[in-house]
Amino acid sequence: MFVWGAVFVGAFYLLTLALPHLMSVAGYKTFRIPSASMRPGILQNEFILTKKINSIEDLEAGDVIVFSFSQYDALKFQKEEETDCVIELNQRYLVKRIVAQENDIVELEDANIRVNGISISKDSKSSKMETLNNGRSYLVSPIETYQKLMTRISKNHVFVLGDNRGQSADSRCWGEVPFEAIEGRAERVLFSQSETSGVRWSRVGEKVK
Repeated sequence: MFVWGAVFVGAFYLLTLALPHLMSVAGYKTFRIPSASMRPGILQNEFILTKKINSIEDLEAGDVIVFSFSQYDALKFQKEEETDCVIELNQRYLVKRIVAQENDIVELEDANIRVNGISISKDSKSSKMETLNNGRSYLVSPIETYQKLMTRISKNHVFVLGDNRGQSADSRCWGEVPFEAIEGRAERVLFSQSETSGVRWSRVGEKVK
């Protein structure tokens, strides 16, 4: 019995060591989300599974991506005095939602976000649902007004926003994200734990929408 127990423990230990490598070879990675910038879609202290994207054509507006903040010029950061823009700048990786892609025109004004002239939220001041031009819908925690912005997205870049608009450093602050900075697309919640109520079992295994 002791021998079989030792074998089992040894096999489990080896699997634990090998699993991250096997996942990486298959194009998967895991990331811990320390902030609340993507509430309600992704909660604070969740571990998510991402899949590597080989081409920017494989991404769609509405996809949630993880990207390296250190891989592009942080000097694009324009508004250091804005709290919602500096809250996450100490993190190596950020997770956000793609709202627009190359050649799209994004406009932020008052409480409205428009992509190619079409509002993605019909009642932005109170609505908790946004619908992109491709039909993808998701819940957000909105803010009452945006600083005015109008930009056309460059080739091989995406424009991203956090779903929790008042607690997110995103393309409103430092501009577009280049494809080469993208680590992968968020696929599923692997584990979720609240600091106050313990494991959120209902969230484990959920698809990231």
